[in-house]
Amino acid sequence: MAGRYDTRDSGEGRLRELLVTLGVIDPDHVSESPEGGVARAAAALFVSLSGFVLLIPNVTPLASGGEPPIGIALSALGTVLSVALVLVGALLYRSTFTTRNAVRIAVWSLFGIVVLGAIMLGIIRYQAQLGSPMVAPSFTVAKVLAIGAVAHVIIGVYDARRVRAQQLAKEQRRVSVLNRMIRHNLRNETTVLGGHASLIAEGVDDPELRNSAEAVAKSADVIGGLAEDAKRLQAAFERRPGERESEPVEPMLETR
Repeated sequence: MAGRYDTRDSGEGRLRELLVTLGVIDPDHVSESPEGGVARAAAALFVSLSGFVLLIPNVTPLASGGEPPIGIALSALGTVLSVALVLVGALLYRSTFTTRNAVRIAVWSLFGIVVLGAIMLGIIRYQAQLGSPMVAPSFTVAKVLAIGAVAHVIIGVYDARRVRAQQLAKEQRRVSVLNRMIRHNLRNETTVLGGHASLIAEGVDDPELRNSAEAVAKSADVIGGLAEDAKRLQAAFERRPGERESEPVEPMLETR
């Protein structure tokens, strides 16, 4: 609608929602620049390299052929997950996550690989001791590690987003307190300024001084109104998308 400031959510596409969930881009209320550095590059490289290493045993059965349908399906699943890890590593480096959170995601991926790898190694040794060694252990281990690595990357992403949400909430509380303090001081000072300007206007006979004092009083009222405008804008920004409403801008412009 013309002449109105629409604060309602315009609706994000499915692709944008996915990218926001993965941390590739930030929500509308967050603006961060990706950080570089050796630690960030190492974290992203680890995720990509782990996917590349797991890709080899997963794609080999597909390339060799002769596998039963269930083997082809499992190899295809492992291949897709391994390629996803390679891509996630590249996206992680360019994402809006801080370097600390990028490393956190890589550590989660490493944790999944190490834990599941140790479990699979124990199972293989146990079966060997029983005299019935596992058939095609690399085939099985590659699938399990690919699934575990991807699952723990997802866990890491949500863990990093949880940490970032806590940090943003903390910063928002600080800004809110600072905003209230500035508004309070602004209202007090403009009230004092307007009161003194009114006294001067009433106590002088010089028309020019009276006009200047009235202009100062009027400006004090306008500045005091800015505090209320800031309060309303902050309330609009802090509302959730579903709670936002259209606000007319004409009254705000007419008072300026």
